[in-house]
Amino acid sequence: TRIEAVGQLAVGKPSIDRVRLSTAAGRIDVLPGETGYELTGRIEPAVLWRQLSQFVRVAQPGFRSPMDIAAHIQFLDDQVVLQDCNLQSQELTIRSERLAIAPSGPLVSIFDGTVHITGQSRALKAVLAPWVTADWLSNRSRVDLHLTASHSDRFQLLAEVVPHHLAAASQPRVLSVGHPSQQASRQSKVL
Repeated sequence: TRIEAVGQLAVGKPSIDRVRLSTAAGRIDVLPGETGYELTGRIEPAVLWRQLSQFVRVAQPGFRSPMDIAAHIQFLDDQVVLQDCNLQSQELTIRSERLAIAPSGPLVSIFDGTVHITGQSRALKAVLAPWVTADWLSNRSRVDLHLTASHSDRFQLLAEVVPHHLAAASQPRVLSVGHPSQQASRQSKVL
């Protein structure tokens, strides 16, 4: 693991000119922008897990393919603000135009903004693990979540969970049930 950094680290807000974190698990680059930092990189979650699990107990990630990372990050008071956030792997995609996170608040007021998450439930459960245990959710489902939240007044979560056997089916196998002549005779009797 190698960290290359230029800048000053102060309590509360780091002041950096550039940072590159390089490991066997991938690379993350951080460059200053006008209002925060541009974060880009690519991480191999399984390799990262193997490295971290030597030192701390960390849940195994629910995805194995590389994750591409791109986001604008800003530190404001007690919040972390993500803009133009895009995390993408074969198993999981997370997108948000703007999402402010206040980690010290209660669960329903942590977020302010929107985020859209699609992918395999196994990967989503790994991402949500610090906040929520989703043991009720099968590891083999396909999930589509859309969160809209405001720190002060609302929290809306729209979710669609599709079981694995239905998500894997590319086309419906049954188009209609019944025999056409039976359906026609039933319709004529109704008249």
